[in-house]
Amino acid sequence: VDSSFAATAGQFFDRTDFGGISSVLVQPDGKILFGSNEMSALGDTLQVPLVRFNPDGSVDNTFHADNDPDGIGTGIVFNSAGWPEVPALALQSDQKIIAAGVMTGVEDGTNSFTSRSIVRLLPDGSIDTSFQTAGTRQWPVGSLNYIEELAVQPDDKIILCGGFGGIF
Repeated sequence: VDSSFAATAGQFFDRTDFGGISSVLVQPDGKILFGSNEMSALGDTLQVPLVRFNPDGSVDNTFHADNDPDGIGTGIVFNSAGWPEVPALALQSDQKIIAAGVMTGVEDGTNSFTSRSIVRLLPDGSIDTSFQTAGTRQWPVGSLNYIEELAVQPDDKIILCGGFGGIF
């Protein structure tokens, strides 16, 4: 265990009875993205579906994805009962970040982008507004609408799997 990393990054997350870290992505610059499943942080003041750490374990405060105390308003949002979740992360060849899971979309305080279950972020964490998808369709029976896993092919096409009835 890298005790210096654990002393910083490890102190960010709260103990949770619901979930934990469900995806990890290391960017070429050494920054580390953690996607979570119903995880809270900093004294239960943040619902943290996606956070980025610097290589030394400190929180990358330039990455906008989680700035709101309840997970609604900025960052990845889920405007329904429950929490936003990011169990799937991938990087495209141009370093754009694909985040998928249980979400309504992503907001940065200025822009709001609705894309059910999947969003694309630029390497700095800002919204990639050129990613033109309305996301997944709800499953006809049982109201399922989430992405569990994803993969990026060498041609940057995205393969998705989960509980959804199609793509808008």
